[in-house]
Amino acid sequence: MWKDVVAATAPHGLVPPHGSAGTVGVVGYLLRGGISFYGRKVGLAANSLRAVELVTADGELRRVDADNDPELFWAVRGGGGGFGVVTAVEVALFPAATVHTGAAFWPAEHGPALVAAWQDWCRQAPTRPPRRCGC
Repeated sequence: MWKDVVAATAPHGLVPPHGSAGTVGVVGYLLRGGISFYGRKVGLAANSLRAVELVTADGELRRVDADNDPELFWAVRGGGGGFGVVTAVEVALFPAATVHTGAAFWPAEHGPALVAAWQDWCRQAPTRPPRRCGC
């Protein structure tokens, strides 16, 4: 589960592209895409996969990555499954000291205007937060 991975990596100032619920399974989330808090920075969680170990239908244990069987690696990352039984994953970590999240809710009739405003904001939003002056 993601809560176990985050607990192991956070003391080192590193995080994986986890979602909002710690009880979600790592492998299913990664292989199906996964949209994390860090999506604007790292994209889908599947983009952070570096290698996958799986047992294919012929009973062979394979380690696939960008250099070793790249077609199967591509298919496994967000391809919907059915390519084998995943036994291990290697995922990229990235530094994150502080994370700010939140949620807001409005009546459904405001949806079209809110989506348009959100899209406009996303186009103009900085890729990183402004630096604090330290004063």
